[in-house]
Amino acid sequence: MTMTTTLVRTGSALAAAGLLVGMLSACTPEADPTPTPTKTAAFATDEEAFAAAEETYRAFIRENSRVDGNEDALLGGIALEEHLKAEEQLKDAGVRGMGEARVKSFVVVPSSLSTDRTSLTAEACVDISDVRVVDDSGEDVTPNGRPNIIATRVEMELSGGRFLIFKDLDRENEECAG
Repeated sequence: MTMTTTLVRTGSALAAAGLLVGMLSACTPEADPTPTPTKTAAFATDEEAFAAAEETYRAFIRENSRVDGNEDALLGGIALEEHLKAEEQLKDAGVRGMGEARVKSFVVVPSSLSTDRTSLTAEACVDISDVRVVDDSGEDVTPNGRPNIIATRVEMELSGGRFLIFKDLDRENEECAG
């Protein structure tokens, strides 16, 4: 056998092998497409979502009443920014809040719940009658005429498996029920 014959046979064998691989791969069925995940609701029922949101809000009010509270962990977005700004303003003014605020009511606006149950709006009433503003010397400087109950509207979003407060707006001139 000459070198030329060997090269021709080797080339022919490689071409035939390549053709065979190509034909076999054409007969191999395509892999099943990866299924697209469907969006599932974060909570099984609206009531579960409402309860989780209320739990977060009550925890925020409770933590906010503590001197060393961890309320920042329950806030996100604008609510966190405004809370940090307010804390800084109180510090600069040399005053702090003392006492415990209590949630009187927390009502989710039913039409505000997103279809996947990851965002909602609620109206809350908070009793701040036991909260006093004191200066660095401990003197009560709570403004005269401050209401004992405040009405707020909160917008909440699911983040990291729990609701966070993203907006907390005063509902000025609105009365709280009961």
